[in-house]
Amino acid sequence: MKSLYTIIFGLVTSMSVAAEPQTVNVPLTNPGQPYELEIDLVRGEIHLIAEDREDLLFEISSEGTSRRIMTPNGPREIPGASLELEIEERNNHVSVDSGWPQNSVNITARIPRRVKLELETVHEGVIVVDGGEGSIEASNVHGPIRVIDFSGPVIAESIHGDISATIVRMPEPRDMSFKSMHGNIEVSLPADYASDLHIISAGDEIYSDFEIEIVPVEPKVVRRENGGRFVVEMDQRIVAAINGGGPATLLETRYGDVRVLKSSR
Repeated sequence: MKSLYTIIFGLVTSMSVAAEPQTVNVPLTNPGQPYELEIDLVRGEIHLIAEDREDLLFEISSEGTSRRIMTPNGPREIPGASLELEIEERNNHVSVDSGWPQNSVNITARIPRRVKLELETVHEGVIVVDGGEGSIEASNVHGPIRVIDFSGPVIAESIHGDISATIVRMPEPRDMSFKSMHGNIEVSLPADYASDLHIISAGDEIYSDFEIEIVPVEPKVVRRENGGRFVVEMDQRIVAAINGGGPATLLETRYGDVRVLKSSR
């Protein structure tokens, strides 16, 4: 069974630059069962709110610049935020893809709780996940990533944004990764969670709510050839065990601070 939705904004009628939000309901092939949600945007924001429900409810809006048609009588302005957005559901896998990269797409979705998330946006966006259980892989090149009260492992990466994540429960211990080049990293973990924190940071101070045990490690040296040049890379990470140690949690930022907190729930 397959449900396919294609929404086209502003291709026929004249619209303002900020289009009116459009609402789309997407049923699952197997409601009540775990599912996958993949969202891939070139420009825009992703806000996901997990609830006790069996379908997905998307609210979609777009922002863009006006366009012109050149006529014998001169240019005619066509205001609007035109884009094509495809939402596809197949066997409890939901994918959302946008075109028209010059326009920004903002997606707010109310979703069932048990989910595997793969989220990506590149320009002018934020990624926010509020609640849920399962797993998250999130990538944002030019913006922040925020995870609120999630149960399960998280992998988050941003180049020019902060990363914050509150994990309230970890049903199955798993490796996790939080990486930013130019942002701060703040991760809250359950008070009894056992992990080996692998910290790579240029900052002078690292804050932890947990008592830690520093694990001695030898600096990792990688030698490789690059375009005829011989390159030596040294990985001088800090490894700190919390609650006796366990799966690895990578916390890496080149130009930001690292904070490891205890989640209150």
